[in-house]
Amino acid sequence: MENRTVLVLRQPQENVFLIDWLTVVFHDQTVYGVQLLLGLHTPDIPWQERHAFVYGYPVTTFWNNIAIRWGADNAKFYTDDPDKTAAEKVRHDMGICLEMSGQGCRAFEQSGNGDWMALFKAICECEGKISITRLDIAYDDHVGLLDIYRIEHDIRQRNLVCKGRKTSVFWSDDWDEDIQGLTCEVGSRQSNVLVRIYNKAAERGYDHTKHWVRVELQLRKDRATVAALEILKLQHIGRTASAILRNYCTFRTPTADTNKCRWPVTEYWDRMLLYMEKVRLVIAPGEPYNYSKTEEHMKHQYGQAILTYYRMHGEIMSLLRELQHRFPHLAKKYEVAIEDHKRMEADRKRKLDEGRKFYGFEILEDDDPLCQVDFFEMFGEDILPD
Repeated sequence: MENRTVLVLRQPQENVFLIDWLTVVFHDQTVYGVQLLLGLHTPDIPWQERHAFVYGYPVTTFWNNIAIRWGADNAKFYTDDPDKTAAEKVRHDMGICLEMSGQGCRAFEQSGNGDWMALFKAICECEGKISITRLDIAYDDHVGLLDIYRIEHDIRQRNLVCKGRKTSVFWSDDWDEDIQGLTCEVGSRQSNVLVRIYNKAAERGYDHTKHWVRVELQLRKDRATVAALEILKLQHIGRTASAILRNYCTFRTPTADTNKCRWPVTEYWDRMLLYMEKVRLVIAPGEPYNYSKTEEHMKHQYGQAILTYYRMHGEIMSLLRELQHRFPHLAKKYEVAIEDHKRMEADRKRKLDEGRKFYGFEILEDDDPLCQVDFFEMFGEDILPD
């Protein structure tokens, strides 16, 4: 039997929930207090400061897509305004705004305390008035519950009951990769509730063999605050998200009845909502799912600087030695990631060795595009001898 080259691709194998955006306005809170809530108050977190008005806040303290905006109640930031005095410009009601994008949420999970339930509890127990002005909840379907093209069809045919007055369908094409993306939205982007469903696999550059459909709930203002309180009350993000979707948007199977509200909920939508309720906790992705994003961020954010260092000095080892001297002890999250990676690699090697011995031919990792398949997804682990 001739040798065969196989590239082992590792992707998430179960559905997960993610908090994908959070914006909170605190009153009677400090910048350090917000950093403390996130668990990002230690000296090894390189927070930076920028002076520029954003949302009316003159100063932003930021790190890794997490922004803490403040200073609206400080007169010194308005002294250069030629039209109004500092006293006229000062806003004592704006407080401090914490904004975390999707990547910022992942940074909180990786480098902060990463406990969303604890964060929601801390936010809601803060003294003084707080308001969660935006909360995005993402549900990733990796097991084939949703067919994005069926959803597009049902939206175009108006086979749904929703409280939003607008629906949209967007197509995007990557001709170089021969990948076509599809995004469906229910609701307006200016409304307090927006449901967005899209082909996440296409966005990440996977071909049609990879199933990854994301359902996003974008909640604003009072809807966001109520949702966070409900998650905290139930300690169950899946039930909260499922309840919001059942109340706001359901896809229906047409019947002869003229009232759509009496049409039965489609099997795929009902199945997804029931599946959601079984996913009890917010999932912070593990190393294979999450660290790859960190690695890509490192390449894009610091890749040119590292390459410049190499071209200037002709080697990279002195930089590595300096980093090892500067950081003799890695943060616990990095140590855990290294140990997880070692275990994953040892497990991969064991499976490849067992497969080679059992089948009598080599199973090698290679970048050959003709061999980009997962051997163990094709044949299953149960084929290996006991």
